[in-house]
Amino acid sequence: MSINRPNVFSPSSSSTPDFFFDVARGSYGSFFQTLNISGYVEDVVAAEVVVAYQSGFEPYVSNPYVSIKSNSTSDTAAGQGARTVRIKGVDTSGDYAEELVTMNGTSAVSFTHSYRFINEVVVETAGNQYNNVGTLTIENTPGVESVDIEATIGRSQIGAYMVPNGFRMVLMNTAVTAANADNKTNLWVSLRKYQNIIPGTPNNFMVYRGVTSIDNSHTDGSFFNSTFPIVFKPGELAYYTVEASAAANSIVAVQGYGILLADS
Repeated sequence: MSINRPNVFSPSSSSTPDFFFDVARGSYGSFFQTLNISGYVEDVVAAEVVVAYQSGFEPYVSNPYVSIKSNSTSDTAAGQGARTVRIKGVDTSGDYAEELVTMNGTSAVSFTHSYRFINEVVVETAGNQYNNVGTLTIENTPGVESVDIEATIGRSQIGAYMVPNGFRMVLMNTAVTAANADNKTNLWVSLRKYQNIIPGTPNNFMVYRGVTSIDNSHTDGSFFNSTFPIVFKPGELAYYTVEASAAANSIVAVQGYGILLADS
């Protein structure tokens, strides 16, 4: 008996069972760049927090990010620390924005763009210390600190990414590493999304949540394999959160791997 079924791999098919085949032929847009969304949080508590280096980080702020400074005079144009820093993010119009900033020590340097969200900060050139000597701080209004880049690390550590206009982000996988210095506890790591359903009003909902139990050893896992890939649309902010069943001196690091595609 013959079987009559459509050829899902034909050029006329809008999509196929093979996601990577669809990406290669441009069904989701043309390739722009790979993404590594990484962050970590120390001293995880029972309350849900964003996976970010600085405590109390908020994924959505009303005022734009406008400047960067250091708490060390070594991070300057001819200093021993960070000399130039690459900023990547989304501007207040929702468009992709990127610039190279020359550091000026403890004095704030204004950005060319005003950023709705900072996706990545990387030290691009440095003196003989090969990295930022001090903590670098992004301000969302003059004198108001919002995003910190840890001293000597050389890049931001925020488990979040906002998709700019004209692009789609495809999150392929998430790796989670956790350690507990005290006793056994449960950890919940969630992938969340901010979406502006109503203009100017962020709406937050959970995409997926994974749970693991750890003691005073390390545990590694890709919690979200069964749900990937996940596509995020322009204006959507993907970010990771973590909470524990009890405060137990836990440390959690998260890395999300994906690609940014430009709409064809």
